[in-house]
Amino acid sequence: MVTNTESQALLRSYAATIPDCELVELQGAIELRIRRGGVTIVITLPNDVHEWFVDLQDVASGLKHHDWYDYAGYDASTSEEMDRDMADDLRSFVENVSRERKLSGVLTVLRNAKHGVG
Repeated sequence: MVTNTESQALLRSYAATIPDCELVELQGAIELRIRRGGVTIVITLPNDVHEWFVDLQDVASGLKHHDWYDYAGYDASTSEEMDRDMADDLRSFVENVSRERKLSGVLTVLRNAKHGVG
C-alpha cells in the first residue's frame, strides 16, 4: 500500500509556518496553496500515489504553468524510500519558493525555461 506519510506531514507543517500559505484537505489528496502578490502556487499531493503536482498562476499576466513529479516504476525503491525522496524534493521546492519575496520570480524562471532562455 502506498503511503505518503512523511511528505504529507511536511506539507502540513509548512501550512503553519509559511506566511500566505494554507492547507486544503481534498478527497484523496492535500493541497498546499501559497499566495503572494497576485501569484498562486498550488502543490497537490495525492494520498495514495507517489507523485505530486504544481500549478502556478499569475492573475495579472494570465500566465499559468502545470508540472508533476512521479516516483514509482523507475527502480526497485520501496514505498518508504519513494516517500522520503518525495519529501526531500518537496522540501527543496517549497523552501526555495518561500524564500522568494515575490512569487513572480518563480514565474520568470518558468517563462525563461519555456522560451529556452537561461
